[in-house]
Amino acid sequence: SPPRRKPSPLWKLLAHHQKQGVRFALSLSGSFLAFEQRTGKTWCAGEYLWQLDKESVLIVGFKSNLISTWDTFIRKNLPHYSVFYSWEAYNEHQKAFKKAWGIRDKAILLIHYEGLPKIITKLVRHEFDVAIYDEVHRLKGRSSAASRYARRLRKVPHRLALSGTPLDDDPSQMWAILRFVEPEVL
Repeated sequence: SPPRRKPSPLWKLLAHHQKQGVRFALSLSGSFLAFEQRTGKTWCAGEYLWQLDKESVLIVGFKSNLISTWDTFIRKNLPHYSVFYSWEAYNEHQKAFKKAWGIRDKAILLIHYEGLPKIITKLVRHEFDVAIYDEVHRLKGRSSAASRYARRLRKVPHRLALSGTPLDDDPSQMWAILRFVEPEVL
């Protein structure tokens, strides 16, 4: 179980079920939080990141949500993180920071699903501490390209999947999600 920090200011704004979700996610290396749409999954992820207090974070989501939701949220609630939209900018920043200070900066790389194919090999080689998949239902079936890319990130020490969209009756959707979240189960 990761060390716990004093809760962030977000903690008091979370509903009981959200706090339970954050505690649950922190207790495992990989977890899936499925709350209804517009019920604060981003806020749960923010508290999760606050508690983990890790340097290198990857967030994969819909292109439209990266700026409107994630960037706005991070800058307001997690201002100690630097935010990047390209692998090149993120990687150069981390290299320069490590050269200057001997450690990595607390930085988040925001990537949309369509941007993953071009950089997945680089992402797998980088030692991310945390990977968050927003709208994880996008992975769909286990043979989809999106699912295969997510599977390649299964060795990231802390993995969080978020969705507010009900899953179809197709069990392969859960397979694709679990292959990222908790691959040992399969």
